[in-house]
Amino acid sequence: MGGGWPCTPNFDSHPFYRTLPSPITMKDPCVVGVSGVVNAEAGVLLQVEDLEKRYARRRGLLRAIRGVKRSHTQAVDKVWFELDRGEVVGLAGESGSGKSVTAELISVLQTPTRGRVIFDGLDVAKHSRAQRKEFRRRVSMVFQDPYDALNPRMLVRDSVIEPLRIHRVGTDPERVAAMFDVLERVGLRPPERFADAYPHQLSGGSARGQQWPAR
Repeated sequence: MGGGWPCTPNFDSHPFYRTLPSPITMKDPCVVGVSGVVNAEAGVLLQVEDLEKRYARRRGLLRAIRGVKRSHTQAVDKVWFELDRGEVVGLAGESGSGKSVTAELISVLQTPTRGRVIFDGLDVAKHSRAQRKEFRRRVSMVFQDPYDALNPRMLVRDSVIEPLRIHRVGTDPERVAAMFDVLERVGLRPPERFADAYPHQLSGGSARGQQWPAR
């Protein structure tokens, strides 16, 4: 996200967002060990502990007949770090070093082979259905290639409004108003022009801008 790309807009200043309830806190420090809470320190938002991901390689028919064990590719190996609230961390490494896989493990788009991801004091592997939905509301990916994340058959307006519908945020008129407002905030101006466009009609920079409100 370099190259001077604008940071995530502060939606709290808009009247529509101020009417929404604050995000549900998925922790209760009083029931440690029962609710799955591991660490509810005030400053720690994310903890990644001993995270590993291995993929089994395919065996040929002869190897399978001979009983040769599957070999594995180690994509992520013993990753540890903490992230405090309001803090930003960057993962640097060469191509194929596991940066994207680490992000997908944290976002629960993949399951780790070993280790834990603790978000807001709760091990994400122990989420209830409701907690996982709330986690999806708060944590998401912004992909390097925006066209991997955007549905080519959906208008920009529909891609932005869909998450609000899924999470039952606001009424239909409020969602439309929020959609126009957020397009304006990420620099897609005039928003009326971009709202009725398809992803392939946007430039690369504009498509990346759409990912911020649609995530």
